[in-house]
Amino acid sequence: LYYTIKEVFAERQDCRKLASRLYFDRNYPDAGMLATFIDNHDLDRFMTLCGENESRYLMTMAFLMTVRGIPTLCYGDEQGLAGKESPQPLNRGDMVFDETSEIYRTTRKLIALRKDTEPLRRGLQCHLFADKTAYAFARLTPDALAVAVFNNGDQPRQIEFAFPFKLDGQIILNDRLNQAKAIVRQGQFSVFLNPETTAIFVPESRPGFYQKAFRHWHRRMADEKAWGEKKVTVKLKFDYVPEKAEVFLTGNCDELGNWSADSGAVKMVQVSDDEFEASLKLPLGKVVECKCFYRKIAEEDETVETVWQSEDNSIFEVRENGTEFVHISWRTL
Repeated sequence: LYYTIKEVFAERQDCRKLASRLYFDRNYPDAGMLATFIDNHDLDRFMTLCGENESRYLMTMAFLMTVRGIPTLCYGDEQGLAGKESPQPLNRGDMVFDETSEIYRTTRKLIALRKDTEPLRRGLQCHLFADKTAYAFARLTPDALAVAVFNNGDQPRQIEFAFPFKLDGQIILNDRLNQAKAIVRQGQFSVFLNPETTAIFVPESRPGFYQKAFRHWHRRMADEKAWGEKKVTVKLKFDYVPEKAEVFLTGNCDELGNWSADSGAVKMVQVSDDEFEASLKLPLGKVVECKCFYRKIAEEDETVETVWQSEDNSIFEVRENGTEFVHISWRTL
């Protein structure tokens, strides 16, 4: 998870990478017992990785304090200590005791919010929404709900997504960190966030209000097919297809061969000169990360050459509506 946090928040990569990583929490007996961190003695300080961008650093700290797991702070995290690990260990600078700094005050606020909010400590991790520059998830217990929303982009934006939870008589939610307000209406969650900021919402609810929702999400954590399955057709468009090449699709799950080029990858069917497709059945709610490759036989010595797609992995969520077809482009020229 650390390296995915680094890619998304420090390097401004696709937020869907976080959704893909956290989906596979089901591989652990209890992912809530994992220790999470952004710094340790063997790493460049996260403030350095962020280019000393305080907004990005605080957004990362908010993620650490809201995502599942046990947040582990390295000394100086509460001050945004900077420094590279090599060639000299400058990541081990002297302790700073500035109780007036923005990072210190925000870290204290986040710790207090986590301490006072049961779902942030013990709740199920529930994926809500992800695209290239935004990410949202909920933490859920039978008694309470918390929602964290991140704008990882460099522009302000309205973030809207389908919201699968009922609220206990509320429509407008107040952000516990800043001044943002969210509106929940007709199954849609909407919030306006400035660039590189986080909003955390904790709706009021009666004890036991989310028992049914908790059971529903817990079943899916135990059995990823509990919500049903859906047929998804992946369509690949090539710039150039080598003659007699066989094209395959692989990815981060059993259905796609778990990134293997040797076994389990799905062979794609050529449907036109430059288009291939493959259909497969996937569990609803699954977050899929995938990529294509092709094999061709070299005429001179009949050896098999495997060539991987050079673009970033394609990431998509299997939804009831809107994922009947997934389109991938391979720019080879």
